[in-house]
Amino acid sequence: MNRTALMIVFLLVSSLACRTTVPVPDPNPATLPEGEAPQEAATSIPATPGVFPTVVNNTLYLSPGEDVEYALLQSMPVEAIHFEPGAYTIAGPIVFAKPVSLVGSGKDHTVITVTGVQGIAFEGQGEFRIDGITFNNAGQGRAAVEFRQGQFSVSSCRFTSTPESQNSGLLVSGLGTRANINSSFFDQNGMGGIYVEKGANLTLENSLVASNISGIAFFDTASGTVTGNTIAGNQTGILVMEQSTPVIEYNEIYNSATGILVSTTASPRLGENNFHDNHKDTLSMSPE
Repeated sequence: MNRTALMIVFLLVSSLACRTTVPVPDPNPATLPEGEAPQEAATSIPATPGVFPTVVNNTLYLSPGEDVEYALLQSMPVEAIHFEPGAYTIAGPIVFAKPVSLVGSGKDHTVITVTGVQGIAFEGQGEFRIDGITFNNAGQGRAAVEFRQGQFSVSSCRFTSTPESQNSGLLVSGLGTRANINSSFFDQNGMGGIYVEKGANLTLENSLVASNISGIAFFDTASGTVTGNTIAGNQTGILVMEQSTPVIEYNEIYNSATGILVSTTASPRLGENNFHDNHKDTLSMSPE
């Protein structure tokens, strides 16, 4: 059975349960892990072709209304890209092949919507950093953002999707790829909040994963640590499949059909987690 069919079977079994009615945290600034105050949403300004951004001290400064997609596609020797407040649209694909820092003005001020068949991808040796940005998947890509190779540090970001997009927020893929994510939101994705596969490693802490089909999904030989998060209102909170080996502990997991769904071929380490108001807290299934 291929992975897609296998996942459908797992999720169908999980969906046999009835949802409970415990409220799910609303992904707004007042409930952010870092405790930011409510702020006005980003507003959209149409990009004007030929209006280019400024580079100062190896930092590219982008503002709504500039030809952002053109700028990102150029091989500029910059170390950082700073997004001023506002809403940006990228048709993609955009691939960052060398380490760079993407810094927004706060997840409620800087919103990047991906509309194409492929989102924003990172693949290169070295360290990438992303801070203070919302990524919205409104396209047909597998995920709004893909980490394919490298070391990644993500903080105070949000990964979400429009109702029309039946895809995911973030993909972490590839042997040696490591993502360290803190104080971020993964919510309202039509498929998964975070997918981890092909030997990649995820560390997720102090974050909210809510209202996705599967909140976090581990495939192949993926590994990592999921600690101190709120995982609520998903069809399946955490999906552990194939030969994956994550450590899952000290999370609050609730209001889901299944809190943690584990394939009998996987070897997770389930520590102390706080389960409540799930139809099933944990469920083990054979892939056969």
